[in-house]
Amino acid sequence: MNDLTVFRESVMGLSREFLKLIAEDEWTMIQILIMGSIFRNGNEVTPSFISTSERMTSSNVASTLRYLEQHGLISKKKNLLDKRVTFISLTDKGIAVLKNNREKREAWLREKMEDRLCRDEISTLMKAGIIINKLISK
Repeated sequence: MNDLTVFRESVMGLSREFLKLIAEDEWTMIQILIMGSIFRNGNEVTPSFISTSERMTSSNVASTLRYLEQHGLISKKKNLLDKRVTFISLTDKGIAVLKNNREKREAWLREKMEDRLCRDEISTLMKAGIIINKLISK
């Protein structure tokens, strides 16, 4: 097995572990993904922006947004200049749900790192995170 394969499998394994943590929660991965997209992009985005940025069909985004709105996690606001455009924002409850989910994932990661890695390895991993962001940034 070459180094690139080991690296790819490691990143995918970590991703699977995060997905397991999300699956244990009340909210689905897609719901968390959409709430994260809203939050990361200034907490005021359009449904079409979410569809494009998350590579999801507009129907999947629309049904998820309906569910999130019914549960008080998002709010919708019409554009004053163009009533056809709707902006989506997280409510305080939505921000709290997203924050809680992120805190769980970070606590899990912190625990694993402290249990299994030495200080130098943790430092190297933190530096690697910055480099990995270069690979995934647009």
